[in-house]
Amino acid sequence: HYLTAVQQAEEKEIRERSVVLVGVNEVTDVPPRNRNNVDCETVLDIFDTINSDSVPHQIFRMGSQQEGRKRPIKVIFGNSHDAKQVLRNARSLKGTRFQHVFIRPSLTTEERRKQWEERQKRRQTQQAVTPLIIRGGQLVRK
Repeated sequence: HYLTAVQQAEEKEIRERSVVLVGVNEVTDVPPRNRNNVDCETVLDIFDTINSDSVPHQIFRMGSQQEGRKRPIKVIFGNSHDAKQVLRNARSLKGTRFQHVFIRPSLTTEERRKQWEERQKRRQTQQAVTPLIIRGGQLVRK
């Protein structure tokens, strides 16, 4: 019981100083030992693009490699301030060559599930209150 509480606290602390990059292209034409170097360079390019001076301590792909699927990249910083700065600046990726990349906080499976459910509820609510207009004599969503 005590050990799991300590482990959970440690994992929470690591998550607080981590971000996850989704949608970063994964190179396969490079030897496996060099792939992490390519990922590190890409992550640093992304951070340069958003004007972040945060220095990552660890960068790695999450999950197992599957054909046609981009694995997320987890970036762990030395402190939570750096992670928050990257999250704050992530909006500036729009309109750049990295506009397909999404930067999110590192979350537990349960936290991700809850956020997904909240987004689904929001979408349903927005669809329910979509204004209706008359077009061609018929009632249609605006």
